[in-house]
Amino acid sequence: MGIRTAAPTAALDVNGSTRLRGLTTAGFVTTDASGNLGSVVGSGSFVQNHTATVQAGGFNLNGSGAVGGALVAGGTVAVDAANANDGTAANFLRFGESGSAEGIGSKRTVGGNRYGVDFYTNGVARLSVANGGNVGIGTTAPTAALDVNGGARLRGLTTSGVVTTDASGNLSSGTGSGSFIQNQTATAQAGGFNLSGSGTVGGTVTVDAANANTGTAASFLRFGTSGSGEGIGSKRTAGGNFGGLDFYTAGTNRLSVASGGNVGIRTTAPTAALDVNGTTRLRGLDGAGVVLADIDGNLSTNPFGYIQNQAATVQPGGFNLSDNGRVSGTLTAGGTVGVDAADFNDGTATNFLRFGAIGSGEGIGSKRTPNGNRYGLDFYTNSTSRLSIASGGNVGIGLGTNTATAPLDVNGSARLRGNLRRDVRLCPVNTTSATYYTLTAADIAFDVFKVANGAYARGFELPAAGSGQQIGQELTIYNVATSSCIISNVNTDNPTTPTTLQDSNTAGLHAVKFIWDGVWIRVQ
Repeated sequence: MGIRTAAPTAALDVNGSTRLRGLTTAGFVTTDASGNLGSVVGSGSFVQNHTATVQAGGFNLNGSGAVGGALVAGGTVAVDAANANDGTAANFLRFGESGSAEGIGSKRTVGGNRYGVDFYTNGVARLSVANGGNVGIGTTAPTAALDVNGGARLRGLTTSGVVTTDASGNLSSGTGSGSFIQNQTATAQAGGFNLSGSGTVGGTVTVDAANANTGTAASFLRFGTSGSGEGIGSKRTAGGNFGGLDFYTAGTNRLSVASGGNVGIRTTAPTAALDVNGTTRLRGLDGAGVVLADIDGNLSTNPFGYIQNQAATVQPGGFNLSDNGRVSGTLTAGGTVGVDAADFNDGTATNFLRFGAIGSGEGIGSKRTPNGNRYGLDFYTNSTSRLSIASGGNVGIGLGTNTATAPLDVNGSARLRGNLRRDVRLCPVNTTSATYYTLTAADIAFDVFKVANGAYARGFELPAAGSGQQIGQELTIYNVATSSCIISNVNTDNPTTPTTLQDSNTAGLHAVKFIWDGVWIRVQ
C-alpha cells in the first residue's frame, strides 16, 4: 500500500511524515515479537535488536543516544561519521550519562592529535595514541613510543633505587652500591642527564666524549647549577694545555696539570713541577726568614735568614738576591757574584758587600750613580769610605767622596813602618860625555835617577814643565860615579858654568833630592 506514492515498495510505504495516534508516549518506537508497535521514554529508551542473528544492514543514529547493554555489530560501528570532533569530549564514544564526560574520541579537525585516539575522563584527554603509534600520558602530542608528561610509577619495581634495564629491556630497581646508571648502547648518547643525590659508578664515566672543550669552562665536569662555573675540564683542541686537566672557579682556570705532569697555579703552561704565577704562601712555614730545603726536599725557615746550598757540587744556575741578605760561612761561586745589580749605590754604605751584622757599616761598595768615585771601589768602616780605588787605578786614603788624583793620594799624615823601597832608573847615557843630559819623562817616572861610574863629570838638566811630573812629585839624583856631576834646570852644555839650581854632586855626597811645585826645588 502506498500513501502519497504510486509505486509502493513495502507493505506500507509512506512518502512523508507518519503519525500513529495509538503511540501516546514520547520516546523510541519499539516493536514486540508479534510486530506490535509501542513507545518508551527515559532510561528505557533503547534501540533493541529483536533477532538472534546479525542483521544484514546497518543503521545511523543522529544525535546522542544510549545503549542499555552490549553493542554487537557485524561490521563497522562509525562514531562521529560527520568528522566533527575537534579534540574535545564531544562527538565521541561516551560512557555513562552526559556530564561526567568519560569516553573515547578521535580528533577529526586539523591540528593536534588528528586521526589519533584520545581517552577522556572528566572531559580531559588523559591518554592519547597518535596516528603514528606513539602513546602519550598527559600529552596529546607524544614524541616517543611512551611519552609521559608527569611523574611515573611502575608498581612492579618494588625496591627503592635506580631503575636499570637488562639487554632485553626488562626494568628492575636496586639500592645501595648496586644503584648504577648503565649505558646500553655502544655509541655516545645525544642528550645529557642530571644526577640527583649520591651514587656509585661501576665503570668509566666519560666527560666531553665529543672532544669539544676549548680550554674554557664548557663541556666539562661542572659542580652545582649552571652559571657559577666551578668544575674540572680537559682541553681537547690543539694548543694550550691540550690533554691536561684544568680546575675552574667562577669560570676561570685556577690550577692546571699539564699532560707531562707539571702543575701550574694561575698558568695553563707550567714549565716546572710546580709553577706559580703570583705570590706563594706556605702555611707550614710559620717563622719569618729564608726558606731552606734539606736533602729530602723538606722546607723550613731560618730566622737568621741564610741561604744554604744543600748540594756538594757547583750548581749550574745563578740566583739573584733582592734587598738585603747574609751569608753564613764561606761563599764560593763558580762564576761571577753580582753585588748591586740594579746600580743603586750612591757612594754611601748601602747596596754594598757588608761584613758583619747590620749597623756597623763595614764593607766594600762601588758607586754606580754619576759623579764622585763612579765605577771605582770604596772600602768602608763605620759606614765611612776610608780607602778608594778610582776607575783609572789611583788609590785614595781618607778622601771621603773625592776621587784620587795620584797613584797614591793620602788625605792626612802617613807612616811607613818599614823600609821604603823606591824605583831606581839607571842613567841611560855615558857619564864621560862633557855635554848635558836632559832627563826625560821616562827618567822622572822613577823615584831615583842613578848616575853610574864615569871618568869625567857630567851635567844633568831637570825636565821643564809638561814632562809628566805632578805637584809634590819627588826626584832623587843618586851619584855613584868617581867624579862629581853638575845638576841644573838649564842646559848650557858647559858643566863648568852652571846656572841656577847648581849642585856639585861629588862622590861621597851621593844624592840630591828635588820636589816639583811648578818648578824644581831642592829640598835636600
